[in-house]
Amino acid sequence: MFLCCFCQQQEQFIIRTLEKLPVHSEVINLRRLLLPKNVSDSQNVDFTLAKRDEFPYMFFLINHSTRGILTIRKEIDRDDLCRLRRCRCDTWCDLELEIFVNSDQFNIELITIRILDQNDHSPQFLSVNNQLNLTIVENAPIGAMIKLEPAVDHDQGQNGIIGYSITSATALPFSLRYDLSRGDLSLVIEENLDRERVSSYSFDIIAHDGGNQTGLLHVNLNIDDVNDSPPKFDQSVYTLQNISENLPMDSIIMQVHATDDDQGVNGEITYHLLHRDNCFQIDQITGDVRVICQLDYEMKTNYQLEIEARDDGEGVKSDFCTLIINLIDENDNYPLIDIYPNDIQNDSNNVHLFLSESLPINSLVLSLSVTDRDSGDNGRVTWRLDQSTSLPFELIRLTETTGEIRTKRLLDREYVSEYNFKFEAHDHGKPKAKSSQLNIHVTIVDENDNAPKFRQNDIHVTLSEHVQVNHPNGYEIYQIQADDFDQDQNGEISYSILNPKNKFFEIDSQTGIIRAMVEFDRKQQDIYILNIQASDKGTTKETHQMRINRLAILGTPPLSSNATVTFIIIARNEHPPICNIEENSASLFLKENSKQGTIISTMSCHDDDKDAENGQMSVNANWWFGRLETNQMKTNIPFEIMTKNNVSEVRV
Repeated sequence: MFLCCFCQQQEQFIIRTLEKLPVHSEVINLRRLLLPKNVSDSQNVDFTLAKRDEFPYMFFLINHSTRGILTIRKEIDRDDLCRLRRCRCDTWCDLELEIFVNSDQFNIELITIRILDQNDHSPQFLSVNNQLNLTIVENAPIGAMIKLEPAVDHDQGQNGIIGYSITSATALPFSLRYDLSRGDLSLVIEENLDRERVSSYSFDIIAHDGGNQTGLLHVNLNIDDVNDSPPKFDQSVYTLQNISENLPMDSIIMQVHATDDDQGVNGEITYHLLHRDNCFQIDQITGDVRVICQLDYEMKTNYQLEIEARDDGEGVKSDFCTLIINLIDENDNYPLIDIYPNDIQNDSNNVHLFLSESLPINSLVLSLSVTDRDSGDNGRVTWRLDQSTSLPFELIRLTETTGEIRTKRLLDREYVSEYNFKFEAHDHGKPKAKSSQLNIHVTIVDENDNAPKFRQNDIHVTLSEHVQVNHPNGYEIYQIQADDFDQDQNGEISYSILNPKNKFFEIDSQTGIIRAMVEFDRKQQDIYILNIQASDKGTTKETHQMRINRLAILGTPPLSSNATVTFIIIARNEHPPICNIEENSASLFLKENSKQGTIISTMSCHDDDKDAENGQMSVNANWWFGRLETNQMKTNIPFEIMTKNNVSEVRV
């Protein structure tokens, strides 16, 4: 306890005492302080506080009022008094008391209790858990300051804060600057920051008071990114070899990748194709390159894509790379067969040709070209003409890809009217070759090179005399026939009578039926000779299909041939043969063991016509097995008929 009595103006007493003295601690002896020294201790003097429970009297108590011992009634905390502004802490913390002194005379004395500070508080930072998180942009200039909340120490003077320090396990680009008089504390940038090199710092700020007590603040300082780093591709050139042209659409062929040392949106990268491409697409987020068309090596063998990696930060930054895509040829094309001239009608892999049968040997039938859009062995083609049947055609190679089909012998429509054969081409692709074929159908166009031919050239026909003509078209007496192996009009036959001044006969030009137009009398004329001509209708007509195939059909004029028909007039055959069989049917009986030559029956026939031709008879028999349901005539009959002088015998 410190006691100091001295007089100031108006005889004010100032007593110094430490804060937080225990209760009942003695502050001052009022008897010695206030009474003159000549006052005996035995003299009765009474000391009393002017007030009891009011501020600041509540902190004090006078024990033994006659002795005048001023003691601590309640612990005094100078820091609380300062905080509550019950005293001035910028200078002194003084508490004033009025003391009643009752001796020979009544006096009121004023004393001042000056509360002295003890170093009972350590510096304290107000951050929760003594942790502080700070952020500063990485492009902050050197000298830039971050204001910090200073530590608090409720002690005063040398017991209060006298300075700060900073500690870290690594070198820091910062320093501390503080002004105790103003209570300022700042973190100062001393070096350029680079978040991509060091993104954060951890360090401690220590506050020191005069009594070697400290307060600690742990600081985490994060460097806030600015968009100062562009994206960077892993490679400036990506090359893809042997990409199949048959790759399915939507296939991923590559993933490009770029990195950005920035953070947040400054480091978020999107990918873009610099030039729109109809065959490829890039995923803006993942960098996956996809196929979006059907690739075709024969159309394009390689692609070069320019790709941009772009960040999303302020003042967008970019990087670029090149993706080279080389396709590999697949055997995806069939050999292509072209025919010339181009206006020949064909349906897919079928062609129909019309050739005149008069074409000479080595005539051009068809020109061919064989190509394959693939490359290498995939495009190397072997081709041939199917010789499974004997053909009047041959394949002549002109180059590796062109050839001609020509006739190697004469054509004959009447012998072979059409041909079907194949032209085949196949490549040498791996793993499996592809082939094409052209089905060729050749129709031989008829030429009128066959004259009609009579089945008989010299014909003799007998006619009965005195046959009456009851119809204006006469009556049919004979049909002459001729054949023409040509086709259509070239094979159509027209018949005519060449005899001049003919009035006895007419002929149907289409059927060849000859009709008698008069009643003949052998006494007037018994022989008539007709010259008959058969003519075809050959022309030089060219069909539409011939014109399409550019075949020069020259044609020939109609052809003809002649035949002679001799009509012999004979007596009229007026009577039929008559046999002695009732109802033209006879039933004969024979023993089963009859010998060969046994006469079974005899019958006689006669004809009342007197002339030799009409009266001559012949006997023929038709035999049937008994009980047959059909009239089918059977052979191997064990009977025969022998005729002599109009008498017939049936023998075994």
